[in-house]
Amino acid sequence: MKKKTTKTVSLEQGFSQLESIVSEFESGALNLEQAIARFKQGVKLVQQLKQRLQVLENEIKKI
Repeated sequence: MKKKTTKTVSLEQGFSQLESIVSEFESGALNLEQAIARFKQGVKLVQQLKQRLQVLENEIKKI
């Protein structure tokens, strides 16, 4: 059975990865299967970044 691992990326890394995904879409070089895979990756990344930003926002509110 595979373990589900969640890799935590920094905000900078995450935004860089998102920019890369957007560039790939803009280039038009992806076939349909690649586009769907990259879209799913982008959605997952956005969710992770949103959670990370929420944690950081809560930490700032405590200050």
